[in-house]
Amino acid sequence: MIIIGIDPGSKGGIAELRVDDNGIPEIYNLTVLTAENLKSRAAFMRTIEPEHRVFWFVEQQQQSFKGSNQTSFRIGYGYGFVIGCLEGCNVTIDSIVHPASWTSWYKRNFKWYKNFEGDNKERNKKMAKELFPNEKFLATKRSKKPHEGLTDAALIAYYVSQLDTIKNIYQN
Repeated sequence: MIIIGIDPGSKGGIAELRVDDNGIPEIYNLTVLTAENLKSRAAFMRTIEPEHRVFWFVEQQQQSFKGSNQTSFRIGYGYGFVIGCLEGCNVTIDSIVHPASWTSWYKRNFKWYKNFEGDNKERNKKMAKELFPNEKFLATKRSKKPHEGLTDAALIAYYVSQLDTIKNIYQN
């Protein structure tokens, strides 16, 4: 089974997790979100879909009350672009994941995540490195810092892989 997590933000990312028969998720592919990358992943997934069940999950974007009208427009545009691109590629989106859903799940299941003092993006980068210690989450080979879209997309996909409804699918 394959779970695709997408963070559609301006620094978004696509994470592809492969879940084995024992329910253990492993990162197979990380890609910075661009139109070309999204279309190519969708096309590739359609070719392997007969062999593997592919689930697509997109993080819901919401307006920040601190942001300007221009920021709100960019957030909505990016989110709509991802949804439209997937629909145009005949990809069925299995669910829209609200940010509060996956972050609260991590807070319930990892105590240090709840008590982390500092920026949410830094907390997510630390969590992603803990779950996937062999991944660097770099946008390019020249990057030095983990890409926040890649870490968020990986956390969304991992969260989905741990839900009971998904676990029931790969256990049967």
